[in-house]
Amino acid sequence: MTNGEAQKLTVKLAIQKTRSVLLTRIRSPRLRRMIRRTAARLVAAAGIATIVSALATFAITGSEFFGTTLPKVFSGTSSAILLSGTLRPWLIDRVLVRDLSIVGQCVAWHNIIDLDGDGQASDLALTVFPRRSLQGKDCSEFRQDPEAVHLVLKETQWKGWRPRYALLQTFAPGIPSIFVTAGPFLLISTAARINPAYHIFAYSNGALLSFGSFRSIADEPAYLQLGRRLYMKTYNEFRGFEVTSTGEAKSTVLSAFDILARNNTALVIEADARIADGAKEANSKAGASGWLPFGSYSSPEGGQAACSEIVVYKNGEALTFASNQANPGKCVAAITAANETAQIVANVQCDFEGFTQSRQFPWGWIIDATKPRHFVRCDYTDEPEEYGFGLEVGLGP
Repeated sequence: MTNGEAQKLTVKLAIQKTRSVLLTRIRSPRLRRMIRRTAARLVAAAGIATIVSALATFAITGSEFFGTTLPKVFSGTSSAILLSGTLRPWLIDRVLVRDLSIVGQCVAWHNIIDLDGDGQASDLALTVFPRRSLQGKDCSEFRQDPEAVHLVLKETQWKGWRPRYALLQTFAPGIPSIFVTAGPFLLISTAARINPAYHIFAYSNGALLSFGSFRSIADEPAYLQLGRRLYMKTYNEFRGFEVTSTGEAKSTVLSAFDILARNNTALVIEADARIADGAKEANSKAGASGWLPFGSYSSPEGGQAACSEIVVYKNGEALTFASNQANPGKCVAAITAANETAQIVANVQCDFEGFTQSRQFPWGWIIDATKPRHFVRCDYTDEPEEYGFGLEVGLGP
């Protein structure tokens, strides 16, 4: 069953339940016939416009039942309807004015999120911008404007036809930024030229917890796994983020061995200059346990003198670099991937030729067997250059 089919089925079941409740309370034959006819049309169409039209008809009667009791009965249905993509802007405009007393703002971006992990995505993340500064342009064009403000709204209750919201957090960076969500996590991404680039938050016990600020490799996005864990390839290391069972924000560095332990096919490429202090010793010690082969970060041997300054490891083993006719003036090493499931992940920025990126941990790059060549070009220093070193990748045992 697709998401669209599931949503339509949910709406139909809600309408049928509402019809049953109404028929148990209404005795007038005329009204009972109207309820049956209206419910039948709604179930047949399951369309938002039809539902809204029917709700408006009921509200016009002005009776206490239709004005008070019916909205409560319809709260579950209205939740799904009002938070849908079509009616959400209408709901947000009213929430800003009625709940927050915010006027004169247009909504440049919005999204629904499930902050507390109850399975109901009914909280809101917004970016607003002053209408007076639009100058005839569409509001969405100002999502990253320095004058834009990001809001996090927590749903408190559904009362009548619409929910009530409380303002959980306001962000006014004052610099070009973009507000994004990933499960219960919220990220403010600043322009790439500004360091750090990502400010990460998550909800717990009525407040937003801050994990700190990080810069990703090549502005690569954060990745969500299993709904509650976030991972990012930061500038210096691979990091995981989670809210613990005690409600604390926890950020963990995943070493090369940690990555390999979770995905035994991974080829973790590490430029020596970017390996964190103490990581070599910790990885070597973990590898010495014997259950998973891992190198000892020994010095490279047999490489050309021209490539002696390039020190790179694959799963803790030093690679041997040499220049060749295909890549004059560049240091290239040959590595082997055991099969098409092996993922290559690096602690430096790389360009991958003949690969496709995995959508699963550790979000590395997998050989595309349909491509004739599989070559990786990586930076070795932060200085602008064509590339610092290359990896010629082949398949084999």
